[in-house]
Amino acid sequence: MTMQSRPLAVPAIATTSMRIAGVGSAMPEHRFAQSAIAAALKDYWAEKLRKPELLDQVHDNARVDFRHLSFPMERYKEFASWG
Repeated sequence: MTMQSRPLAVPAIATTSMRIAGVGSAMPEHRFAQSAIAAALKDYWAEKLRKPELLDQVHDNARVDFRHLSFPMERYKEFASWG
């Protein structure tokens, strides 16, 4: 038995003329070492982590030296949710 492929139905899309008005790049000003972020997370979740060394492993395996965050790291403790 062979399988036949059928083209997928693509809905019609209204086209409008668009143009790129400008481009740029930016990085958030809050830059932190990956190790500092891992340490802050371990401190914040201290009682909830059964194996805190696994958090270090995850961050080490990411092979990321620095991360840019939207807010200062201390401010994340104030958030009740990510939504």
